[in-house]
Amino acid sequence: AGRYAQGLDRADGVVAQARALGYAPLMAEALFLDGDLAGRRGDPAAAELILWEAIATAEQGRHDELRAQAWTELVWHVGSRLGRYGEGHRLATQAEATIARLGRGREDLRARLHSHLGTVLFAEGRLADSLSEHRTALALRQQALPVDHPDTATSLSNIGAALLLLGRLRE
Repeated sequence: AGRYAQGLDRADGVVAQARALGYAPLMAEALFLDGDLAGRRGDPAAAELILWEAIATAEQGRHDELRAQAWTELVWHVGSRLGRYGEGHRLATQAEATIARLGRGREDLRARLHSHLGTVLFAEGRLADSLSEHRTALALRQQALPVDHPDTATSLSNIGAALLLLGRLRE
């Protein structure tokens, strides 16, 4: 609903409860939620710090899916929102390796990674490369998600933005 501050308050409470329990996989999930909400609220630097802790905690708890999600979100926060493009590309390599470790059937995570990498490339001004990544994200989302899923709309919007700046208005 876009009420990120309220969500963040609740997530902070969940993190505290998860820490008290001491179960690493649950703690990693709580930290991921907290980091995601911090970033959505407009604080990518806080999101970065929290997501790094989520990754370390997920590693400790052998929660590979959460690690893949957190690496993927770091690509967006660090590479695009914080403008550290080179680091964003290195994080994408780590995210890709972690997703590959999960095996087949993770088109949703692969699509999110391609989308975030496309956003980093867009911010760098590498529009043709950005367009390619967003088209890959769209293709994966069309395989994995319902036609009317919001992530599919995000891919279409990102493709449109890249085409607009490339001057390919008819497309």
